Amino acid sequence: MKKKTIITAVIAVAAALTAGTASLFIVSSNQAFSAAVNSGQEISAANSENYLSEHNTSAEELTQKWQDSSEGITYLSENGNSIFIYHTCIEKYKYDNATMILIPPLGYDYTVMLPQADYFLEKGFNTVIYDQRMSGRNNGDSFTFGKLEAADLSAVINYLSATTSEELVLSLYTEGTASFTAAYYLSTAYENLIDFAVFENPYPDAKSYISEAVNKRDYLVPEKTAEKLAVSKISSKFGINCEEINCLEMAGSINIPCLVMYQSGCDTYNPSYGKDFFDSLLTERKILAESPSENYSSVFYEDRELFEDSVGELIISLYEE
Repeated sequence: MKKKTIITAVIAVAAALTAGTASLFIVSSNQAFSAAVNSGQEISAANSENYLSEHNTSAEELTQKWQDSSEGITYLSENGNSIFIYHTCIEKYKYDNATMILIPPLGYDYTVMLPQADYFLEKGFNTVIYDQRMSGRNNGDSFTFGKLEAADLSAVINYLSATTSEELVLSLYTEGTASFTAAYYLSTAYENLIDFAVFENPYPDAKSYISEAVNKRDYLVPEKTAEKLAVSKISSKFGINCEEINCLEMAGSINIPCLVMYQSGCDTYNPSYGKDFFDSLLTERKILAESPSENYSSVFYEDRELFEDSVGELIISLYEE
């Protein structure tokens, strides 16, 4: 009989280059947990830089392209944490233009979304990208699968509303874990000022995300045990109940035009997630786009023609009665 090893473990959330998600690592102490949280904030810029490099682009190049009409500001959430917001207009000070809010996934700072922002700017939108909690210059020290993240999004929208007296056309673009933020915001008591939303590779619930992240790595304990540890430790550390966080239920309250894009050809993302999220949306004004790409990344990179056609179809549909 093999000698049993007793492992005392806690789950630390640390950013990893897994294209739009983060990985869960088992570490041996609470000190390691704190270090991982701090590291998640410190390395998000490096994660973004590496990810952009893999896709043959750079934040510096895109920042220079729009530098005359861009500004970075720090804004306070209602929870008291500071949020770094990167705001770019198609023309300097043209704040009253339709604006796309791009939400980076966990583990990346705002720069990871600069290529998508560039695309929307070229199509005539203003753009806003901001650092989510535990990333970049956002000093929020927890990831709550949308609960506190939605308050940050609300603060970003308040900032935008204060830049002009005109009624703004606002939209959301999310990838991976950012879907929790958007789904929570759009389905709860926050004043909904969003006109349409784009969800790319959304997750159905917190447990599915944790399970997927755990299954990507080899542990010294069985996967089911690792999953239970993850759910338990994340819930206790961040004061949330992972069992109750269900994006499909949230989607049942979302009644604005939506585009859902997902990848069905890769092993690291369950294609039923995207389809189930789409089917759960309350709105009848919705578009589903399936990419067969095998490399789990953004559809923006892996299937650009599908991305552009689907976004174009959504925008055109907004003008239909």
